[in-house]
Amino acid sequence: MFALIDCSNFYASCERVFQPKLNHKAIIVLSNNDGCVIARSDEAKALGIEMGVPLFKVRDIVAFHKVHVSSSNFALYGDMSRRVMDIIQSTIPDDIEQYSVDEAFVQFPSHFTLEHALEWAHDMRVKILQWTGIPTRIGIGSTKTLAKLGNALAKKSPQGFYYVSENDTHLFSNLPTKTVWGVGRQSEKKLKGYGIHTVGQLLSRHREWIRKVLTVQGERMYQELKGIVCYPLSEGADDDQKSIMVTRSFGSDVRTIDALKESLVHHANNAGSKLRKQGLWTYSVGVYIRSSPHKSGYYSNFATIELANPTQDTRTLIATAAQALQSIYKPGIGYKKSGIMLGNLASSPNVKQLDLLENDTLPHAFDCPPLAQSTKLMKSIDAINKRYGRHSVTVGAISKTSTPWQSHKNHSSPSYTTRWTDLLKV
Repeated sequence: MFALIDCSNFYASCERVFQPKLNHKAIIVLSNNDGCVIARSDEAKALGIEMGVPLFKVRDIVAFHKVHVSSSNFALYGDMSRRVMDIIQSTIPDDIEQYSVDEAFVQFPSHFTLEHALEWAHDMRVKILQWTGIPTRIGIGSTKTLAKLGNALAKKSPQGFYYVSENDTHLFSNLPTKTVWGVGRQSEKKLKGYGIHTVGQLLSRHREWIRKVLTVQGERMYQELKGIVCYPLSEGADDDQKSIMVTRSFGSDVRTIDALKESLVHHANNAGSKLRKQGLWTYSVGVYIRSSPHKSGYYSNFATIELANPTQDTRTLIATAAQALQSIYKPGIGYKKSGIMLGNLASSPNVKQLDLLENDTLPHAFDCPPLAQSTKLMKSIDAINKRYGRHSVTVGAISKTSTPWQSHKNHSSPSYTTRWTDLLKV
């Protein structure tokens, strides 16, 4: 059996842990630059505030109902996520897959009965709530898809957990197809065209028909609903990951190439850290810039430079990104977003064979610093940042004062668990 543990309204719950006055009050959490709603408490959902809506469109609702507005505090959310995952892993150390920042699949040992699984779910919810203050819900089933379905049904369960059996025909006959993990809007629309509105009706069709209508992914979903495992527990990072991207929308328009370069230095430091943490190497560096799509004269462009040898070195990422930027930058434009993409990732620093027919009109391939020297320096930087906090040491100059490319966060809560100065004072 599998279980899916999901933190309820995770971002809002993190804010409540350290601000109990927010309990039972409507909360919304905003994206970078306090632009759009990316998380809502149940109370905010009840007011009709939609996910992704710009803040300015719901200001009247926020003001009238005194909705608490919080800027995104990813340092806090990330640390609380780590604490929750550590608790889960302490009970089933080898069979856990973190699915997202607030969700994790576990696979129970083969000797677990349903009674064992339900008892584990009860104890896990109590422990996570007691140790972190984060409420959770848990779905259980013989496959990931059934566990995910159980998790959705657990929202209305008084116990906070729910078991779904592949033989529960009564349940399936009343569940709309959109409830199932893997049935999106297009798939739901397609199924309705064939008169299929419930999971029971879906399961009454033949496997070959499902594959024809919903492709191989739909066939796997169909099999999982019947209790046949098609998605085993994933072991660690995705071996097939092809890229790492770091982007940011700016607090205000950026009009100089120097400010754009500084934003790319920031992105390169973050991307390099992610690259090394995952034990990967990159063969190419891409740069993306664009202006606001809501203003006239919209401009967007992307440039990629191939590396002569793969790298994990932030210095190479910065130098390459700067050259890529030069090839696409246009003066006189107010830029609203920039980003870096590291592509052609590999798990080892094997030397790349260059293309003899490479187009000379493209930006030339960058060479990299000596491997031993580079590895030693990057390890030192990562060790310092791990001990003293993110961006304690960076490669390249990043302004400590407010600049146009930095995000605006006017409603940010303190980093209660990751910054000494933000510890609660009692």
